[in-house]
Amino acid sequence: LASQLDDVGRQARNRGGYAAAATAFARSAELTPDPERQAERLLEAARACWQAGRPGRARGLLDTAAPLATGNELRGGIARLRGSIEFSCGEPIAAYASLLAAAELVAESAPTTAAAILAEAGQIAWVSGNIPQLSEAAQRLAGLPEPTDATAVTATLVLGLERFLSGDTEAAAAALLRAARSAE
Repeated sequence: LASQLDDVGRQARNRGGYAAAATAFARSAELTPDPERQAERLLEAARACWQAGRPGRARGLLDTAAPLATGNELRGGIARLRGSIEFSCGEPIAAYASLLAAAELVAESAPTTAAAILAEAGQIAWVSGNIPQLSEAAQRLAGLPEPTDATAVTATLVLGLERFLSGDTEAAAAALLRAARSAE
């Protein structure tokens, strides 16, 4: 039954029924005996709740999932979603911390994902006016491969802004030019 409810959740999510998907994923998780698989389903339920505009419920599901998750990628996924929710709910400091933790969890196994997460963290630091956090995110980002998803431009911007703020205008100009060209 848990597997069937998981399928129902995926079908509902695919057609934009996020509230129904969240309910199906959450019920599926309740019926799942394996803690890691239960945490995966709770993460899916939290994503669907977030997409349905229910951040409080999404946070509660993440709170339930976190102690069940043992794998770094799953723990990183939980922390990443938590960071996105926190930022959107007006908590940039907590969001940054969650995203940094997420990046650390996945850096070894999924370095391009870690880079994408750090790009998000750097963007949050920039729009929040937290220059030390922007520098920290950029320094960590510089040691990873460039993200391959939609955050690639953001990553380049974060690196360029950090170079500018540290006084390396030549490197900043090159990075920002790359970002502008790739955004076209």
